[in-house]
Amino acid sequence: MKYTISTPIPASQILEIKLEFICQKEEKIQLQLPAWRPGRYEIANYAQFIRKLEVSGPDGKIVAEKETKDAWAFFAAENGNYKISYSFHAAQLDAGGSWLDPEQVYINFINLCFSISGRADEKIKVKLELPQSYKVACALPLEDDNTLLASNYQELVDSPFLAAETLHHKIYQVKSSNFHVWVHGEIYFDWDPVLEEFSHFTEKQIEDMGDFPAKDYHFIIHMLPFPHYHGVEHQFSTVITLGPDRLFAKKQGLDRLMGISSHELYHFWNVCRIRPKSILPYDFSREAYLKEGLIAEGVTTFMGDFYLLKSGYYTEERYFEVLEKLMERSFESFGWQNQSIVDSSWDLWLDGYKAGIPDKKVSIYTHGALLVLAMDIMLMQNGKRMHQDVGVLWQNRHWL
Repeated sequence: MKYTISTPIPASQILEIKLEFICQKEEKIQLQLPAWRPGRYEIANYAQFIRKLEVSGPDGKIVAEKETKDAWAFFAAENGNYKISYSFHAAQLDAGGSWLDPEQVYINFINLCFSISGRADEKIKVKLELPQSYKVACALPLEDDNTLLASNYQELVDSPFLAAETLHHKIYQVKSSNFHVWVHGEIYFDWDPVLEEFSHFTEKQIEDMGDFPAKDYHFIIHMLPFPHYHGVEHQFSTVITLGPDRLFAKKQGLDRLMGISSHELYHFWNVCRIRPKSILPYDFSREAYLKEGLIAEGVTTFMGDFYLLKSGYYTEERYFEVLEKLMERSFESFGWQNQSIVDSSWDLWLDGYKAGIPDKKVSIYTHGALLVLAMDIMLMQNGKRMHQDVGVLWQNRHWL
């Protein structure tokens, strides 16, 4: 199975996509575009960004019937190679979207690649028609300069991609793993101290979890000229979008960079591998309700900051300021009087990422982190800690 993605007019923000694969005679092909993505439990309706989908086979064009808002189907009349061609509008520049402009190509494949019924385990190649001067940041291996290889559909859509000519790349090493830091945009910080701090919180997380089962991990970071703060976790990488870029010449900006990066790295274990059973196996065509938002994001939010304290980036005084800010954000709402964090987790699909009506719900991030803080304090009274319990859970993952 092979995708070819081209950008004939980058300023248009239109990606031209062609999918090719072999079909058997009279085989029914069902094409399902994801309606949501992991890490963001709300319907996104990516099909709204697709234009002019066409199917052709050995005998020419074939009619593809639309079965739902984001699913198409067709019958292969003969054995042979079939092609699906379509355009995608890539104009969402955050950690979960896709974006195209004359200086970069940034793709979250889950936004625009089809799951084909019964063929999700087939190997996939993605040929990227890029300028020769572009560098490529992606966790997937490269067959040549511009062809990515994925062992199956899940690996493809869990591996975001960024290519640009001015793409900064640094590497630090912890134990036997290489950690790649890719940055697109203007850099106003000094690389050496930043990489040193990344190395410190990485070491502390691996030390407590016991191991890091990956040879390479990629931080793919967009430095933007406007205010922004967003990160999304993946099996072997994370995408982080931050701004304004000039802020990162100051401690305030570096705190934001370290905070989100430590948070996303902890997701390597928690959520990317220790996953709620309720959302497995992934079905991207419909909602996947979960009650475990406290574990998925509350634990990770708490641990992201905790490891900045443990690594020495935060002083105790600064760490208490961070906790105080967390309390202020959480106590702005009296949602805890009206909805539990379990119900708020379930309702992520309804309004979990919107402000919503006053005092309706709690945040699985801020309120969740405070609940984890309370659990950590109770554990300390018995000589234990929350990070130790998560480490035990990871080391006993055969139970999962």
